[in-house]
Amino acid sequence: MMVFLQCGKFFRVLLLAIVSMGAFAQQDECPDKDLTDVFRKKGKDLAPKAIIIKHPSVILFPVLGSSPATGFQFGAAGQAAWFMGTPETTRISQASANFTYTAKSQFLITLKSNVMSKGDAWIFTGDWRYYLYSQSTYGLGTNSPGVVTGSGFNIQGYDVSTEAGEEPMEFNWLRLHETVFKEIKKNVYIGVGYHLDSYTSIIDKNLNVAAGALTNHYIYSLTKGFNPNQYTLSGMSVNVIYDSRDNQINPYKGIYANVQYRYNSEFIGSAQNSSLTYMELRAYKGLSEKHPRHIIAGWIYANVVSSGNVPYLDLPAANYDTRNRSARGYVQGRFRGEDLVYAEAEYRFPISKCSSILGGVLFVNAITASDRMAKIPVFDYTKPGYGFGLRVKADKLSRTNITVDVGFGDHSSGIYFGAAEVF
Repeated sequence: MMVFLQCGKFFRVLLLAIVSMGAFAQQDECPDKDLTDVFRKKGKDLAPKAIIIKHPSVILFPVLGSSPATGFQFGAAGQAAWFMGTPETTRISQASANFTYTAKSQFLITLKSNVMSKGDAWIFTGDWRYYLYSQSTYGLGTNSPGVVTGSGFNIQGYDVSTEAGEEPMEFNWLRLHETVFKEIKKNVYIGVGYHLDSYTSIIDKNLNVAAGALTNHYIYSLTKGFNPNQYTLSGMSVNVIYDSRDNQINPYKGIYANVQYRYNSEFIGSAQNSSLTYMELRAYKGLSEKHPRHIIAGWIYANVVSSGNVPYLDLPAANYDTRNRSARGYVQGRFRGEDLVYAEAEYRFPISKCSSILGGVLFVNAITASDRMAKIPVFDYTKPGYGFGLRVKADKLSRTNITVDVGFGDHSSGIYFGAAEVF
């Protein structure tokens, strides 16, 4: 009941914000500014320049945090943006990297990229990761592990406080995902990809077979015929994309749709033959021509095991999308299942009355996951989330914002940082 009361309060705040922020649309246009302009010498010309980035625009920031699973953690993250051709004919490319080391000798490296070739003829997307990692799981389905009475808190998806029903695990994870797309007509692309996810040295900390203490990971692995200590998912994909967004880092308008069918084969290293189907839609609607940062944005995706069996840690899970941005308000991996559906809506608006250097967001989301072994389909249980965030324009040419979000879920909350919009 408390969750629904909180959601009611949030929607009232959202309505008031939409009404009040609409007043900005009546103001005269002002010069666009970013953090560089703030520290520029007074009186220096702020006239807008042509949108040309000869060298990559790079933003770096530190990573600091602490959690029971990782202990104190530190590192660095960054994002680069550039054009492979002229901005009139080529959309912006981007790449992000993250390096983190923890007090418990854990090591996390990620490199994600979306490169648009000259004239947008080709797209190259990559998601590479190497983790010496620990993370808790909670069983399958949105209702697992049942009624939660505690209140979990996370920073960047990592749990800061322990939560009832969690099953801590340690593992090494290698991910190599690379997909190449060719434009076949304006904004329509077809592509092929290779996807590798390999989990080794899996330690299930709550598992004690001799004492009869079995975990969800162990039961699922034995039931489905997987080695609970290690497994690999290796497959090829066919993909279709429609992308009319004006900018991939921070869109003001357009639609992005993606359908992927991934077949995992024992022939190329999978533990078992299986397939996954992924469908995604994002849409952006501007609310003001004079102030393009007034936007309603929507995001929905479904990720399902369409044939065979997939290893437990490879099952669709919260915050395991390519950019690890879904399900704000919940810890990463909090919900997992053979079928997962996620939806989110976000209102983006300027806070600075003239320069638009400061902006804000209000968002609501919902997630649902299945547990086929327990015969619980998607939508039997759904978990809501909501929250707000601050945006600071770090680079006006690439539209890169430094982002800080606070999310709330059912007996859960979290703080999230980034250098790009969530979707």
